Amino acid sequence: MTPDGDQYEAEQERIRFRRKSLGLEKEPREPDPKRPWGLALSGGGIRSATFCLGVLQALARARPPSHNNQEPSENPGLLPRFDYLSTVSGGGYIGAFFSSLFQPGRLHDQKVPTPETLDTACETRAYKAALDAYEVLRYEPPGRITTASPDSDPPIGKGPSAWLRENGRYLTPTGSGDMFYALAMTWRNWLSLHFVIGMPLLLVLTLVTLAKGALQTDVFNLSIGLILLLPLPFVLAYWLAIPGKNVDERPRLLNICSIATAAVAMVFAASGHVSTDPFVSKLCLAAATLIALSFVIYGALLLMLGIGSSTPSDDGLNANNVRNYRIHITRWLSSAIIVSATLLALAFVVTLAGELYAQLFTHNWITATSAGLLPVLIWIVRKLAWLKDEKPLPDWMLKLPLDALAMAGGVLMVLVLCLVWALFAQWIA
Repeated sequence: MTPDGDQYEAEQERIRFRRKSLGLEKEPREPDPKRPWGLALSGGGIRSATFCLGVLQALARARPPSHNNQEPSENPGLLPRFDYLSTVSGGGYIGAFFSSLFQPGRLHDQKVPTPETLDTACETRAYKAALDAYEVLRYEPPGRITTASPDSDPPIGKGPSAWLRENGRYLTPTGSGDMFYALAMTWRNWLSLHFVIGMPLLLVLTLVTLAKGALQTDVFNLSIGLILLLPLPFVLAYWLAIPGKNVDERPRLLNICSIATAAVAMVFAASGHVSTDPFVSKLCLAAATLIALSFVIYGALLLMLGIGSSTPSDDGLNANNVRNYRIHITRWLSSAIIVSATLLALAFVVTLAGELYAQLFTHNWITATSAGLLPVLIWIVRKLAWLKDEKPLPDWMLKLPLDALAMAGGVLMVLVLCLVWALFAQWIA
């Protein structure tokens, strides 16, 4: 490897050679080669590429005062003064196009040089390719790719500008045909998404609607009772496992807490059978049933831990001790809360859909409001999401709970989506 100084000197020599080949060293005000110029094209998609193309064209067409008497073909403009080109993203699109124009023989068919004149011929071809590249950027107006017979001697800039113009429409390169194709693909994806999400949702909502009709009761009030009662057996089962000295002991089915709880259950069961008040009788029997369910959960978890490990000191969550029992029962309690909350939400949606369905055909304003609510919610949630970017926000906006507002908007969007499918289930019913 050559030292860094040699690499830098070789680079400077190449810059001096390039400027000399283009006749730039004749300029009295030409900058020192040790201080090269660089041009950076920023990103931003096709918009940035279009803007950067205009900048390159303007630099190529600009004529320094000392070149006003030269022919356009002999004046490469201000663009050759830049020795380096740096691009990113959209700027890379037009930068790659511009760099490809410097390939010898790309715009003109040139003969392959013979070995005797290899160096001179390559320099000549490179010089001619550079002049052609700058001439392409001065060509106006941009050409078009047609099926007509090509010109016998078209302008040097017609073909590349036509190619760039046609391929710049990469989203719809064939015009209206691609627009309809993109529209069809958008609708296909939208319908597929709602089919994947909507079919399971419609099934669950239909089952809740059928249960509402079969039970002839208010499923919303029933689900409120469920969310209050379903976690209770798991809460009781948590305290049925009482350790003796520490939580690393094996849980025992019979202990002070389990015996006392069983006695309470038997008292409730007996009170339910002997009570003459129907309400008191049902309440006592329900309490006894909940306690019985807690024992079922307790026994099932003890059986699972006993199968997983036979010793209390085993590592991991399969160890048969009180500590792991309480970890597992807490997870089961969490799942019970999620299930009961989900059932409550579904019952609320079905109840709301039933009330709304009864008013849709008698109050037109309800229909219009329902149809326009979802787009408004989508706009609000997207606006809140944009505010969470790294852009600086006003002080008054920083005081707002943007995360809570975005969460509320997202929940409302899900509610409206579920409500639409629930209305469909109501219509089927």
